[in-house]
Amino acid sequence: MKAADAAEAAALAAEKALQERAASSAPDGEIDTGPAEVDAQPAASATAAGKTPARPEDCDLAAGGQSQMNACSAAQFMAADRRLNELYRTQTDYLSAGSRSMLRSAQRDWLKYRDATCAYETAWPDGRCSGTICPLQANLCLKRLTDQRIADMERFVNCRDNGCPL
Repeated sequence: MKAADAAEAAALAAEKALQERAASSAPDGEIDTGPAEVDAQPAASATAAGKTPARPEDCDLAAGGQSQMNACSAAQFMAADRRLNELYRTQTDYLSAGSRSMLRSAQRDWLKYRDATCAYETAWPDGRCSGTICPLQANLCLKRLTDQRIADMERFVNCRDNGCPL
């Protein structure tokens, strides 16, 4: 398989994963905020090599071309996703059963919003994400929205006074 064909396959997989996540709801129980399958294999090798820049904009400077930029952005999104999951678990451990149920519902709705928003933002005029840059675009969107949710969740975790979610 040529590199261009592999990149196109990754872009199609990213688009399909985003669309499927936007169309489906999470199962009962724990919330999996896990990454849509967006160029996950190269991301693992980039992380293992210790070459993941700290900021998404640094991915544009990554050596190795588009494939490396896709891997870099996927690794950054997965790191943000892990942080969000840690905060979510911390908060749910603190909450009463009723509030835990409300947060679980809110988180499921937020995941649908995140995935649908990124599917929309990465769609081209023909309605699908295509090209070798698609995984980078999807990863950057997913990370940006996940970072926003991390800020919300940090606020919940750090607020333990009257008026905070219990």
